Amino acid sequence: MRSNILYSLFFFTSLIGFSQLQLQYGPELEEVKGKMNRVIGTDEDGFYCYRVYAKGDYAHLIIEKYGKSDMNIQFIKEIKLDENDLSVEEIKCVGGVVYVFISQFNRKSERSVFSYWKISGQGKVDSIGTEIISLPAKNVDYDVVFNSDQTKLLIKACYKISGDSPWITDFTLFNLKEKVSLWTKSIDQKLKNSKFTGYGLHYEDIALTGLYLDDKDNVYYGHMIKDPGPENSENTHTLFIGFLKSEYSKPKLVELNFEKCKATDLGFLRVNNEQLLVGGFLKGYIEKEGKIIQEQVYLVIGLI
Repeated sequence: MRSNILYSLFFFTSLIGFSQLQLQYGPELEEVKGKMNRVIGTDEDGFYCYRVYAKGDYAHLIIEKYGKSDMNIQFIKEIKLDENDLSVEEIKCVGGVVYVFISQFNRKSERSVFSYWKISGQGKVDSIGTEIISLPAKNVDYDVVFNSDQTKLLIKACYKISGDSPWITDFTLFNLKEKVSLWTKSIDQKLKNSKFTGYGLHYEDIALTGLYLDDKDNVYYGHMIKDPGPENSENTHTLFIGFLKSEYSKPKLVELNFEKCKATDLGFLRVNNEQLLVGGFLKGYIEKEGKIIQEQVYLVIGLI
């Protein structure tokens, strides 16, 4: 039985001032196990795709590469992992290398272990995963970003040691070439990422809305806090930009005064040595007689 999944390659050409779309079908695929998840990146030679299936007590992570000219499969590589308490946190393709970031709770040691597997553009797979951090918690909210030259990795981990413990957020800087952690900085902030639920965007009381690592090992992030007090509706938040410079042990926060808004996402871009471009979407509200009658989404770009 053959699958009806087809890979397609699109070309844009310019003809008499108009753009035309030329569609080229790749080969029809044989029936494959697992869900075709997404295209995760490209390099000069082709496209990388990811899928996963479960069998017994194991999760099978499949990385495939398809040639850009004919869409034929260049390689299929599989990583077999114990499925118990396993979470695939991120899959990123940078510089022609695929990184699969996973976390797994070790019930014996009662620690969450964060590690990665690497697949090269030629299909070489690490024989074992590379462990980065181990934390004394079961439920950890992870985020991963690279610096621009893809030599270093920043891992954000937000967790509680126990149910009554305060929230902790760790930032760990990791050197990919040397496979060594350069530093870890812990702060007393609940920087959990924003979560999508159903068709709407729902927020924790405190949310992380963007994360950036520059090439000088400085960390920047968006930090949204729900305003306290019963007189404030659920739509009233204060947005901060956090600066954790390489020489800082604790971040500095700059308040951005947007009345009755939620930041749905923020992105950062280094313009020069002195300026950082911040862009994002703010979800605002119009009230009449104490009731919300309209929601608006704004694109905001600014220099800091």
